[in-house]
Amino acid sequence: HGTAPSMEKAVRHYRAASGHRNAQAMFNLGYMHEHGLGLAQDYHLAKRYYDMAVEVDENASLAVYTALGAMYVRRAWAGVSSCLKSMGIPWDTALLTLCVGALVLVLCMWYQRRQRMAPVHP
Repeated sequence: HGTAPSMEKAVRHYRAASGHRNAQAMFNLGYMHEHGLGLAQDYHLAKRYYDMAVEVDENASLAVYTALGAMYVRRAWAGVSSCLKSMGIPWDTALLTLCVGALVLVLCMWYQRRQRMAPVHP
């Protein structure tokens, strides 16, 4: 069924197409750098290619900003996960603690607002 995928060929063709201001090729090179597919994993280059795709074609904005958001979330999670692992804290315990903390914060804010809105009886 066709030929075997070749990352080297893909990179060569995407680079040639990006030289002709092809936003899809720029996006794909960004994706490949982000995930280390056929290219060295390099988040800075991934962002640069994603940004270039939007500069060339604003219709790429949704795909680019979705990819950038996902990249930032994955990088942040990797950092948090690494930190938790070094402290010996399981990720599920940390997530549960964070959720309970957020719930307590929301309830405190709701209670304070309710107190401010309560009518004053003389």
